[in-house]
Amino acid sequence: MSGAVFLVPLSSVSGLVWVVIRWSLRLAALGAAGASAVASPSGELPALSRVPLPDGLRVERLVDDARLDGHAVAIRRLHSPASCQDLQAAIASVWRGRLSPHVLVRQADESPIVSAALPAGFISVQLQPLVDGGCQGLLSRWPLERPPVAANQARIESLFPGWPAQVRVLRQFDDRGAAGPSAGNTQRAGTVIGVSSLSVARLLDLFRERLLAQGYRLQPSVSTPGGASPSTLMADKPGAALALFLNDRGESTEVVLILDRRSP
Repeated sequence: MSGAVFLVPLSSVSGLVWVVIRWSLRLAALGAAGASAVASPSGELPALSRVPLPDGLRVERLVDDARLDGHAVAIRRLHSPASCQDLQAAIASVWRGRLSPHVLVRQADESPIVSAALPAGFISVQLQPLVDGGCQGLLSRWPLERPPVAANQARIESLFPGWPAQVRVLRQFDDRGAAGPSAGNTQRAGTVIGVSSLSVARLLDLFRERLLAQGYRLQPSVSTPGGASPSTLMADKPGAALALFLNDRGESTEVVLILDRRSP
């Protein structure tokens, strides 16, 4: 994992998901290690709005109702004029005094991490310095419960009906939250990362067939910094936009599908 993770645009859920997937395993390892050491049954996992933080932080909502590999996830973005080292120390101090005695402090590349373990899960923050000074971070909430595998499969099917059986799912991110000022306007975004023994060409045929059957309109190939990408599919239909990326890994093909769907 690199400190450059935060360079990914966070203006949309599709951009945010790359951040979440790339650092979730590190945070999960830290939090789970601490949570397993908690002997006291006291201490529920608070909502992010109730997590104590040092003064002077600006907090921005990113995700309220999401799932990563079946785990419930909520995320906020933090901004502070303080240095990341000072902010990390301040958060750890506040959390030890007001949230949990089990607080882990780590340095992951250039990104300081603080994780507070509770019996019901853990609260974590990853920080990164800003170019013009100050610090930004991602504050996240990770309950320990996980639904059955069948529920995860149902969630994939709800995002992309007819998901090819030849593609094994490795990671899955699913977000559902209010979009815009209208409470009745709901946007759902999902990302599925998988792997398949099929070739890029065969997978393109499979996904084209399913996209057309679902009423999508295939868009012309898009240009990338390296030129046109024949292993990329872009498609849309009323209320939904989809991007599919296929990467040849030699003996296997990596599959990344990103869907943004909005409904009144």
